[in-house]
Amino acid sequence: MPKVHLPADNPCALEHESSLKCLSRNHYDKDKCALFFANYTNCQKFWTSVRHERKRNGISPELPPAAERDKIKAEHIKTKPE
Repeated sequence: MPKVHLPADNPCALEHESSLKCLSRNHYDKDKCALFFANYTNCQKFWTSVRHERKRNGISPELPPAAERDKIKAEHIKTKPE
């Protein structure tokens, strides 16, 4: 079972941890942490789309190793339409 707090298993571990810290700092007032939640959600959507694309293309593992993730993010930013 993947552990959400480990970057090897969760490419959004930093965003997850940041949202939890924000909640703790702000006495669990979710409204004050909306930006952190949005960032975490966007991260999850991005890596889910990467997994689906890799699966469609027969690339294994579906979730790229941590060492490849920065390159994949940079390529996505470079090819993203403005």
